[in-house]
Amino acid sequence: MNIASKKPTCTTAAFLRLGIKAACALVIVFMGCELVNNPPSIDIHVEDESPLTGSTQTFTAVATDLDEDVISITWSATDGQFTKTTGEVVKWTAPMSTGKVTITAVADDRKAGGTDTAQVMLAVGNDLPIITAFTSSPDN
Repeated sequence: MNIASKKPTCTTAAFLRLGIKAACALVIVFMGCELVNNPPSIDIHVEDESPLTGSTQTFTAVATDLDEDVISITWSATDGQFTKTTGEVVKWTAPMSTGKVTITAVADDRKAGGTDTAQVMLAVGNDLPIITAFTSSPDN
């Protein structure tokens, strides 16, 4: 953690005291002071936003944190299967059915208010069948 990059949020109270001879003094009392956590930011990079059914895709999360906190990344999908669900780089296998799939990555610096979420929508499709041979019979 880089303390120098943190910006403290302080609550102060100021009191003005006038003396008998019109001298004045200013007293500032710090009531509380805490470091503010900057949440991480995350973006997802994907090989193909229109994968084929059953194909495997690699997803990469790019996450940064202004406070230089350690970031954990967790992945989820509305369909399909990840080989693992944590880390910056993961592999995902598309479902065998076509349709829309949402991939979500969450960056968490494990501090209050320290999360960010990125999503990408995929359109899972399939290849049209290819006829490699065709035979005809005069009887049909």
